[in-house]
Amino acid sequence: MRSWLWVLLAIFLCGSLQASFAQDTTTRTGFAVVTLVSGNVAGLIANETLTFQTDAGNEQVIVSPSVLIIGVSMLVTLGPTSLNTTAITLSNPSTGSGGVNLMVTDAGGGIILNTVVQLGPRGHFSRFLSELLDTPPAEPVAGLLTVSSEIPVAVLGLNFQGGEFASIPQVSLEFPLGVPVQPLTTQGSTAPVFSTSISTALPAALQPPAPVSIGGPGALVFAQVVSGGGWMTNLALGNTSSGPQTVRIDFFDSTGANVGSLTDITIPSHGVFLFSTAGTAVF
Repeated sequence: MRSWLWVLLAIFLCGSLQASFAQDTTTRTGFAVVTLVSGNVAGLIANETLTFQTDAGNEQVIVSPSVLIIGVSMLVTLGPTSLNTTAITLSNPSTGSGGVNLMVTDAGGGIILNTVVQLGPRGHFSRFLSELLDTPPAEPVAGLLTVSSEIPVAVLGLNFQGGEFASIPQVSLEFPLGVPVQPLTTQGSTAPVFSTSISTALPAALQPPAPVSIGGPGALVFAQVVSGGGWMTNLALGNTSSGPQTVRIDFFDSTGANVGSLTDITIPSHGVFLFSTAGTAVF
């Protein structure tokens, strides 16, 4: 992966969504919540492919949905983005607010990073860990990252090395939690809604607003969704049950705004639903 790609990675992983737009208006990042509307809670499975497209080919990683935790640990690397370094993503799929403590200790147990990230309602944060240090190391340093959060969050770690990137296994320090049931619509929301089925109902402008809830049993969270600037996200949902499943997918940016939704997704028994952010206005 060429040096210019590392620059682009730093742009979309660094800081808030607004800061990313200020440097590259073609790249958008956030997270997604998959809500089971009807069907068997145990029968829904999913994964996500994050892909970066280059002239030489595609770099990609496949990750599972992120469970919600208040404590987790993973092995990470702090170093220059051109050599070997770890990026961390935090997503808050609820309407609560709270601080998330990130502490990295070195081989001897000494603290080399200790900072708190504040997440608002449905907030999202992506950053290289080395960028959170006052003086980033000149050479890669191995460490143990411990995440302690005041609120349940979805965590994803990605390690970048030698032109490739991969997800990092993590160990939960607390019992994983579910996505709380919560209203989706907010006053003044203009998020586009794309139905996957044909409807003969009245035009949207003539319909009274219907209350919508997301989360609940069977809900899944993808902590990092990215689109544009050579990046795309592919979501795959599978139905392992003997009956149909109906789901919806809602996308959020780092400010907590609902920037798009897919509704009326019906997956037949042992069927699959695929969605890509490439060339779509949903995200």
